[in-house]
Amino acid sequence: MDNPIEPSGRRLMQILLINRKYFLRRDWRLVRNTLITLLLLCVMAFWCVGRTSAEWGLIEAHGTLTSVEAGDTVVINDGGYAMDSEVRIYNWRGKSCQLQDLQLPVPVSFTYVTTSKGPIIKRIREQPR
Repeated sequence: MDNPIEPSGRRLMQILLINRKYFLRRDWRLVRNTLITLLLLCVMAFWCVGRTSAEWGLIEAHGTLTSVEAGDTVVINDGGYAMDSEVRIYNWRGKSCQLQDLQLPVPVSFTYVTTSKGPIIKRIREQPR
């Protein structure tokens, strides 16, 4: 007969294996949760870095829009700027408008990006006079 206080060798092995499975299962959950947390942190970090690096090339400037030339080119402070195909133009109230609606010359703030072809305007906003 087995003594309940001192288990036999076979029973001791069963107890150790059961405890080992329990601890391995618990450890695996800890490892899994840690890996999921690290993965989420990495995704969030890459998302934040991607958003800020996409905005690094944007340059904010102010000037006077004096003329609009053919080929989607505008002259601001005696410098020619090409306009992006999806350029956003806002009046002094902050509402979207067309470039033809602005009365030239007009003070503007604009956002542009420098490329190998030259500066390309992404946004123009009329400043109050």
